[in-house]
Amino acid sequence: MKKITAIISFLILLLAAANARSFSVKIHGAEGQLDAVIQTPRIRKGTKIPMVILAHGLTATKEHPIMTGLAERLEKDGIGSVRFDFNGHGKSYGTLSGMTVSKEVIDAGMVYEYVKNLPYADSERIAMVGHSQGGVVTSLLAGQLEDGLSAAVLFAPAAVLHDNAMEGSMGGVINFDPKNIPETVGIFSAEYIRDAQKLDIYGTAQAFMGQACVIHGKGDAVVPYSYSIKYSEIWLTNSELHLIPEETHDFTNRLEKSLNIAEAFLAEALK
Repeated sequence: MKKITAIISFLILLLAAANARSFSVKIHGAEGQLDAVIQTPRIRKGTKIPMVILAHGLTATKEHPIMTGLAERLEKDGIGSVRFDFNGHGKSYGTLSGMTVSKEVIDAGMVYEYVKNLPYADSERIAMVGHSQGGVVTSLLAGQLEDGLSAAVLFAPAAVLHDNAMEGSMGGVINFDPKNIPETVGIFSAEYIRDAQKLDIYGTAQAFMGQACVIHGKGDAVVPYSYSIKYSEIWLTNSELHLIPEETHDFTNRLEKSLNIAEAFLAEALK
């Protein structure tokens, strides 16, 4: 009897593995391997599904509630996702001190190429979602690809990072001479700050031809929501802007509301 029970348990495990919808992969990034999780609905043989790339913010990981929460919702909508740790974050290669926004754009671009070539991915229905610095990266890659992404969702995009670097005030609390940058400024390297100073965030993002959704909390004390308003202005004809009352930068107060907005937008944009 015990032997039969063990066999049944083993068969159940095999069946669960065969129907696995979430698994880890390694993707080559700007300077090493990126740790990523692919999550999909069950895919019928020979069919292709839309995919969404999920990009976390500075010092966060792919396990941020925005990333995991949206991945779960998308799976139920028949949409796959790939969430990953940028270089220097989470389980990916590198250190935070070696990170720059431009390197993260390269990371995201390499993830995009990986996703586009998945056998079950519909290459004409790929979207990207980014939070905070990940939102800036999303907008920059979207602009570089022009019509490569079908849609983009930005959660509190931290375009303020360029102005902070130019003014010599990272995060509004650490001051330095922007023309004579020290080797390190808090968690930021001089390389990061020089890179941020050179970014043409809105100019690059403006070339994006897909649909865009920008979500920002009016109670964000890290990135003023005026930066999201500017995104909606450069994407005037193909974007929607949602300003959430009393919401924080990390979306700790009304996360479900914001996820509902993003999910509905992506389901429509990728149908």
